[in-house]
Amino acid sequence: MSGSYWISARSAGKVVEQRVKQIGAGDMLKVESFKRDRWIEFTRNEDDTYKVVEHGFSNAILTVSSADLKGEIKRLIDVEFPRSNQLRIHVSKSNEAIRRKTNGE
Repeated sequence: MSGSYWISARSAGKVVEQRVKQIGAGDMLKVESFKRDRWIEFTRNEDDTYKVVEHGFSNAILTVSSADLKGEIKRLIDVEFPRSNQLRIHVSKSNEAIRRKTNGE
């Protein structure tokens, strides 16, 4: 699930929620505008919470529980990407996951 791809802004809430729930602890999912001047970054923590970094119209760092994730994603997309047609999603594995893969664990 590593790499980047484009999605429609209309379906972004649902797609981002699905992808964020699939990432492992320490992994990161970044949602960017077409010009890449605004973005939201989700990093999954060990305790099933998410660190959310918002950069664009608002700049904030939040900690969100799994239960509150859906509403927070919708709010963030509405605030950061109000006129966007396409959004770029980029998924990065944590350094620990990369190390385990290269060592064959």
